[in-house]
Order: sequence, then structure tokens, then C-alpha cells
Amino acid sequence: MSYSNSIRRIRVLATLIIVLYHCFCPFLSHGGWNMYDNTTIESFGHWLCNIVLADKMLPTFFIMSGMLYFSSRKHKVEKKVLLILNKFDRLLVPYALFMTLYFAVIEPLTGPNSSPGHLWFLTILFSCFTIAIFLRKVDTRILIVFSFPLMFFASRLGDVNLLIFDVSKIVSYMFWFFAGWIVSNYYEQIKNMNRLLLRISILLWITCVCFEFPFKQTLLYIMFNLLLFHFFSDKPFTNTVFSRVILALDKCSFAIYLIHHFIIVLLLRNSLVSQLYIMYPIISVVGMFWVALMMSYGIAIFFHKMEFKWF
Repeated sequence: MSYSNSIRRIRVLATLIIVLYHCFCPFLSHGGWNMYDNTTIESFGHWLCNIVLADKMLPTFFIMSGMLYFSSRKHKVEKKVLLILNKFDRLLVPYALFMTLYFAVIEPLTGPNSSPGHLWFLTILFSCFTIAIFLRKVDTRILIVFSFPLMFFASRLGDVNLLIFDVSKIVSYMFWFFAGWIVSNYYEQIKNMNRLLLRISILLWITCVCFEFPFKQTLLYIMFNLLLFHFFSDKPFTNTVFSRVILALDKCSFAIYLIHHFIIVLLLRNSLVSQLYIMYPIISVVGMFWVALMMSYGIAIFFHKMEFKWF
């Protein structure tokens, strides 16, 4: 059973959630920018993005990457050096380009309090690919077993950085990358889950959303992604407007991820936008979401037409 179409649909949703989360960030004190004091909006943004949508769907990004990696024959036969160079070109070159853009253009305009924080994802994903490539002869099930307890150990590491690589984040997300192997190998069973298991999964997800208990976060991520891959269709795209929109957004999803954060940061420097965020927070978040999404998509299309390879 092919899951490429469901991945396209989920990837678009995950990209939209990341954009929405960064529109909430001016109100968020933990993991956000803490620019405006509105505890109601902060609580709602945190609950929606980090609880209901399971950490902005970041584990989902790693699961999808793992699915595509482990389902490809290329990773088994091609030389390790070539595979790593390919990922370097795909992930770390854009990282370097956008970090340069940030320090050369964005920070002088916005001040040192802004951050290119969303770019960390590229270095962690590159690390996951590199580790998986070096360990490709090891049974993936063994890697899953070892990476699961390491995920809990990551919180005790604190901030441990090796150059541009955050070791604690690598350890945290490595399990979800390897979990992509589970989803790719048991995708048909997930899609055809019986009613009892489906109801239990929904009940567990709701429990995680509503209550606090030990290991809630991990169970939340597992249930959320289990339900996500169960419900999202893997049927071929049709010639409808909605299907064309999804395919267009999917084609530009990586570029949208790279660009949108800088657009939001720049727009927030405008005094009118800042006042709107203070006076009409929900309307401003929704408006910023659409503006950042449309501008990011427009820029992405422009660079696609210019055949800019890293988009």
C-alpha cells in the first residue's frame, strides 16, 4: 500500500501548523518570543499547538522523513558518503544561506532579540539522516529499542551543543525518525485499524489533551500520529481546486518553512501590526497566518521559476 499521497497531505498540514505556531509566538513566554502580555491567548496558543497538535507536529515531520528514508532502496545500496553529501546539500546549505540572511539582513532590521530559531530543524534532521546512514547495517528494530529510552534521557542533558548541532534535540527526535520505519512497515495495519483499537486510540489522545500524568507527552505524540496516519487519505489526487492547492503547497512546503519565520519577524517590527496584535490578538494571529503563508508561497514560486535548487 502506497502512502506517498497521505504524506503529501500531512506534510502540508504540518507546514501550516508551524506557520500558525509562529504567529502565536509573540504571546508565548515558553518557547516563544514573549513580546505581548496576554495570558488567555498564550494559554490557548500553547494548548492548541503544543498539546492538541502534539508539539506543532514536529515529531510528525521526523516520522515522515523516516518513512521516506527507510522505504527507499537508495539508502541501502548507495555509498554512505554520497548519501550524506546529498543530505548536506539539501539541508545544511539552506541552513547556511538563511543563517547568513538572518545575520546580514534580518537582525540589523529587527534587533538582537529576534531569532532564526526555526532553522534548528534542519541541523537535527541532517543529524538523524547521518546517524541512520552510518547505522544502516544495524537492525532498525534494535535502533528503535535503544533510541526510545534515550528520548527520556534527553531532557536531563540540558543544552549540549556541538557547533551548530543541539545534542539534546538530536537525542529527543531520533526516536521519531526511526519510528518512521514502524509506520512504513505497518502502514496497512494502521489504515485498517479495527474499531476497538481506534476508539482506544482516540480515548487515549483525548486523555492526553485533557489531563496531566507521567509520560503524557510521549503517549500524546504516539496517539496523535497513529490517528493522523489512520485518517488521512492515501487516495490519488483528483483535478479539484482543493487537490491542486494541496499539491501546490506541498511542492513549496520546504521553502514556506524556511521563509515564513523571517516574514513574521519583519512584519512585527511595524508599529501598526504591533498595535493590532495588542488590541485584536486572535484576528491578528489569523491575519498574520494568511499574510505570512501567501508571501512565503509567492517568494517560493518566484525562486522555483528561477530554478533555485535549494527550494
